[in-house]
Amino acid sequence: MSRISGKFLKKLLLILFLGIWIALPARVFSQIAVMPFEDISKDLNGVNLEIPRKIAQALEKQGLTVVYPDALVPFLAKNRYRWMGWVDQVTALKIAKQFNVDLIMLGTVTELNKSEPPCIGLIVQLLKVKDYKLIWSRSAVFSAKEEISILGLDKPTFQSLEMKTINTLVANIPPEIQQKAIHPPVIEITDVFLKPKRVQSHTEVECAIRLNTAGPSPSEILFQINGKEIPARPQTQKEGLYIAKWIAPEKEGRYPIKLVVKWDKYSLHQEMFLTSLIVDNTPPKFSLKIIRGEKIKDSIAFNRHILLVPIFEQSEPIARWAFYVLDPKTRTPVFKVERPGRIPSRLIWRGTNIAGKYLANGQYIAKVKVWDQAGNSYEQETKLLFVKSAPAAKILAEKLSDKKVKLIIKVNKHLLPLTSWRLELWDSDGNLISEYESTKEKDEVSLPNDENLLYTLEIRDILGNKTILKNIPLKPLILRAATTPQEKEKTFTNSWTSDF
Repeated sequence: MSRISGKFLKKLLLILFLGIWIALPARVFSQIAVMPFEDISKDLNGVNLEIPRKIAQALEKQGLTVVYPDALVPFLAKNRYRWMGWVDQVTALKIAKQFNVDLIMLGTVTELNKSEPPCIGLIVQLLKVKDYKLIWSRSAVFSAKEEISILGLDKPTFQSLEMKTINTLVANIPPEIQQKAIHPPVIEITDVFLKPKRVQSHTEVECAIRLNTAGPSPSEILFQINGKEIPARPQTQKEGLYIAKWIAPEKEGRYPIKLVVKWDKYSLHQEMFLTSLIVDNTPPKFSLKIIRGEKIKDSIAFNRHILLVPIFEQSEPIARWAFYVLDPKTRTPVFKVERPGRIPSRLIWRGTNIAGKYLANGQYIAKVKVWDQAGNSYEQETKLLFVKSAPAAKILAEKLSDKKVKLIIKVNKHLLPLTSWRLELWDSDGNLISEYESTKEKDEVSLPNDENLLYTLEIRDILGNKTILKNIPLKPLILRAATTPQEKEKTFTNSWTSDF
């Protein structure tokens, strides 16, 4: 037996730990080296290669792994082997190590006559190398003189006698010798590849494995799933690589995939778990939770940024996701983000387009779509109202008397409801004279008819967008009220400043 190196032992232990090897027990056949036979039918130094070669062929047909005598001759000559029909212990161990065998067959030709009347006599022995013991011996002698056919019509030939002798010897080899599990075939699975691992029903699946084999090569390699066996095709360009394709089952669930290896010559069959295929037809359902916005009818209004939080009904791997903001009329994306892998816990939109510039105030549709690893998709939409501008107002003055003037404040049409507006009246010395507050979009205020007064107007919507007209002289409004019809309106669209 050859000595196992430390490197090989570590590799073997790693394979055992990972559980990716198959050592096939039970009915695995021995390996036998058939020596050249001693032939004393000629003289004391006779050697016969023809008969042991035929015996080796017969043993091979029985399923044994055989080293032919022709392969042994160079080794025997190199080691100065002189005596046929016998082998010393040292030479036997050398043969076992060189040719990886555990049994050596020795033989002697006692009789050999190819002419009339033909005859043949053989003695064979099996030597167990490990403990240097003869474990089996048999002799067989057949002669044409003793072979009597019906009516003497069928005369035996030397070839028929030779075949009969060989078959008789081989048939008498004990079964326990033939089925001795000393050097079993070993398969190492180095790679397993399944694409895809999660699929929808009726989708094509491809599985590939890479094998390292020691011993006899398998006659058939298959993948077993859902009670069916699919033959794996060997890839000629890549040694040890086997690939198979099949259609995924209809019913949802987890399907184990097994490797099935067969050695028909040795009646061997082994199964081993490889991986699992998941058939999934259910989309990854979720709802959208909106943060940092105000509910306005059927939309969520915001002015700075909006947060969308997808909440899944069940946790499962997401293969890719997309976040779109659509124009409500054309449904074309004005903003989009598409990424592979897990979807973020929060999606943020700041009212910008794909280039990062702010969009116009108005209605938009936010759409979130996800795909699981099986390709199932699910999407949710919600209406958004983006309002970044502040509300504006029109102010009209109407003279009531020499001492009183009336201001009519009308808030322009705005996308958002008004929270309130506030009017403060100040004298030229910075003293607060009076203040007024209202939640109406149109309201009236009576003020002193004093051209030296200043006013400050602040208008705010529900998102906090606000317009501030600060320290505006009242005089222009009073003069305009005295000289123009009261229907005339003044719009301060260029006078106010926004404060966000």
